[in-house]
This record gives sequence, C-alpha cells and structure tokens, in this order.
Amino acid sequence: MESNHGLLFLGGCKLRCWWSCFDFDLSGREISSPIDDSSSLFHLQHLRQLNLALNQFMTAFPTIFDKLENLRYLNLSEAGFTGQIPIGISRLTRLVTLDLSIHTLFRTPLKLEKPNLKTLVQNLMKLRFLYLDGVNISATGNEWCQALSPLTELQVLSMSDCYLSGPIHSSLSRLRPLSVIRLDRNNLSSLIPQFCTKFPNLTCLSLSSVNFSGPIPSFSSSINLRELILALNQLNGTIHSTDWTGFSKLEIIGLGNNKLSGTISPTLLGISSLQTLSLSITNSMAALVTFMVRPLH
Repeated sequence: MESNHGLLFLGGCKLRCWWSCFDFDLSGREISSPIDDSSSLFHLQHLRQLNLALNQFMTAFPTIFDKLENLRYLNLSEAGFTGQIPIGISRLTRLVTLDLSIHTLFRTPLKLEKPNLKTLVQNLMKLRFLYLDGVNISATGNEWCQALSPLTELQVLSMSDCYLSGPIHSSLSRLRPLSVIRLDRNNLSSLIPQFCTKFPNLTCLSLSSVNFSGPIPSFSSSINLRELILALNQLNGTIHSTDWTGFSKLEIIGLGNNKLSGTISPTLLGISSLQTLSLSITNSMAALVTFMVRPLH
C-alpha cells in the first residue's frame, strides 16, 4: 500500500480516499485486497484516527497495530478481519475509541481468547467508547465485569452477542461515567441489578434477550434515559416501581415479551418525548393496553 496526495494504492488498485496528517478514513469502500503486517499503512505512525470499517479484507488481523502508537480512534467494525483479535491492540494506550464490532448474522464471530478481554483492555485506561458487539468473549459475569472495572472513563459499553454469562458483577458499578450500556443477547441469567438504575449519566440501557427474571427495579432516578429496552426476558410483576413524571427525554421503552401484569400508569403514557412503547401485559387489561398505546404510533 502506497500513498500519494490523497491516493491510495492497494492490491494494484488506485483509490481516492480522505485522509490528513492525523486521520485516515477508508470506511465503506468494500475493499477486498488484504492488509497484512507488510502494509505501509503501519508506517503512518503519526496517525491519531484510523477507520477501516465496512470493508471485505477477509483475512486474519494484522498483528502490528501497536506500531500506530498515537492512535486515539480505531474503527475496524465490519472490516472483514477474521479470527483472534491481536494483542497489539492492547498496547495502544492512547485509545479513546475502540470499535471491533461485527454483525454475527452475516459473519463468523471474532475471538477474544489469547488475549482475553482483561488483557485487551488492561492498558487502555483512556477508553471512553468500547464496541465489541459480536466478538466471542465467552466470560462469566465476574470475569468480564472485573476486566472492565478499571476503565473509569468509559462512557459507552456495547457488547451484545458476546457469549457473556451472568450475573452482572457489582464491580461494573464503578464505571460511573457510563451513559450507554448495550448487552443484548447474552445469557446474563439473573435479576436486573439495582446498580443499573444508579448510573447518573445513563441515556441508553439495552438488555433485551438476556434471560433476566424477577421484577423491574425502579428507574425513577434515571431521568436522563432516552432508551430503556428490557424486552424478550422473563420479567414479571408490574411497572409501577418507577415514577415516570420526571422523564422528559425518554423516547423508546421496550418491555415486550415478558410476563408483566397490571395496568399502565397514566404518567408513563404522558411522557411528551415518548415515540415508541412496546409492552405486553398478560392479564385482562391487555385489550385496554393495546388501545391506550395506539395513539403513540
């Protein structure tokens, strides 16, 4: 790979790409030519941002990402890399954003075995945005929560479809800056931890299809929420534990396909910002609930 005044030569093809002294963006080009350790990409050691998302490299990860030691932003989501995530990424100590996410419906999951999650992030103390959706982490609640707990600046945690198990360990509660938590389609198998309602900056909590059971705790103090998605679980009881009167930003509530009962509070339906409400009530009030929700659509 050679570069010349904004032109990239890759696999015999000349591509026009956007880049600057510190940023290199090749996202969405559907490039199929492989990138390996011999690529001159790894000579650009001044780079602060590298975006190779949405390509079709279809090869194992290069192992020398640590050559790009000044990176603050690394996006390899849906880039087509396969297999084990390399340990070199764990040495990028200036990273603020790391996106290795993948849609497992269309691709084989990536692996985090050697290194595992703890080794990958143990030196990334500046991380604020972490996206590992679709990566096979295969860790217990104690393991993955404690691996993440030193990342005290983390704001976005997105690890859906990661083969995580539960219960969610209390060490996760140390990440007070978290504003987004997405852990959908993992087998967390527990009650919803009370501390999940106590993150002061929380705007999105998405925990659908994680095998949660028991009652829904009160989210009355989570007034910055925009999305609350707890669908496709085994939750039971009512939704009256939360006082909805203080919610002025909430746009999406997903509680469908649970075992909830009772009625809907008028204050819930009165949230002016609400755009989508998905709710299943398994008692005689079901017909009324369907009628009351209809005006939201």
